[in-house]
Amino acid sequence: MQNYGQYAHTLLVRGRLAAAQSEFPRAAMLAEQALAHFQALGLRSAVNQTLIFLGYIAWACGNYDEASNRLQGSLALASELPVKELPLWARNWLGWIACACGHDGQEALFQENVASAGDTHFSILVAWSLQGLGYLAYWRGETDQAVVLLSEGLAILEQVGWTIDRAFMLNNLARAVQAQGDSPRAAALWRESLVLSRDLGDRWKIAMALEGLAGLSAARRQPERAAWLYGAAEALREAIGVPLWPSLRAEYDDIVARVGARLGVVAFDAAWAGGRALPLDAAIDAAQDSSAERDIATPIVAPSGPSHP
Repeated sequence: MQNYGQYAHTLLVRGRLAAAQSEFPRAAMLAEQALAHFQALGLRSAVNQTLIFLGYIAWACGNYDEASNRLQGSLALASELPVKELPLWARNWLGWIACACGHDGQEALFQENVASAGDTHFSILVAWSLQGLGYLAYWRGETDQAVVLLSEGLAILEQVGWTIDRAFMLNNLARAVQAQGDSPRAAALWRESLVLSRDLGDRWKIAMALEGLAGLSAARRQPERAAWLYGAAEALREAIGVPLWPSLRAEYDDIVARVGARLGVVAFDAAWAGGRALPLDAAIDAAQDSSAERDIATPIVAPSGPSHP
């Protein structure tokens, strides 16, 4: 039985490593295999951890109903277990599902987690909850408060030396900083995220950073650069099977429409196709070229946070 349990834990670890590199179908397959073993062995805590991980994978892939079902199942099981951390993580991902979909009510989940996970052992969870609160503040147009909360969450990760989630949080902070009007700092944050994500092999966060830099290029009246960055990000999302969040869709579509109107159909399609055709390393190198960026007085997209969808 012990050997089977060790094998199942190995499967779960391999699944986590696959997810960290945005190989989500493989991650889900390994996690499902681990879950079956844990269930057969009656290892309820391990079953709970695996349900949470499967919920995370489903969230990343845009399968929000599946993600919610996995996490709700985890919460039901957690009520029978003495492990304090597991239900907090389940609530965290439920909050981020709501963020992705633009639903109300997630703020209470994050606030509860900050209050419940205050000890050092749960510092990464606190960082995620602060990120959630900062993300919501951004969507309400409270950009100064968003920057404070997002910076606080990022600082916690830096204090504990946790790099895996850092790129996600850099992307969120860059978005809020741009909304404050500090586009040079926003560009630096997105480029930092891009380098970190490349080093970790995290293609999902690379796509996020490319989209952030694309929006910044649009705001700086560089529509051709914006179009090919968006094209590169779209191709990468398709390759890993991770869609744009519904809550970001209206903002994204508005910026892309403005870029297309400025370029014209032929030039826009050519730039977008050029971005899609770029090898990933070439896209990253081009996106990091700060010499291609410049501030122009009249932006194509105003650098202010939209209202919550």
